[in-house]
Amino acid sequence: DLKQLNIKVARHYYVMGGYQIPMGSDFALRPNVLLKSDLAATQFDLNADVLWNKMLWAGVSFRPQDAISP
Repeated sequence: DLKQLNIKVARHYYVMGGYQIPMGSDFALRPNVLLKSDLAATQFDLNADVLWNKMLWAGVSFRPQDAISP
């Protein structure tokens, strides 16, 4: 029954920032962070990738207490 649904919508906030660090002429390291919060709980992701020749990248992401992913 639809009258029994009790859905509460919470506003979410996201802040993201990063920097590109040149490493020679062909490579760049790009660390960044993503902060997520609904003012009741907060999570953050730490990420880094390596950019080659301004064309191909590979990286890793880490979320404390949760996961590491390529």
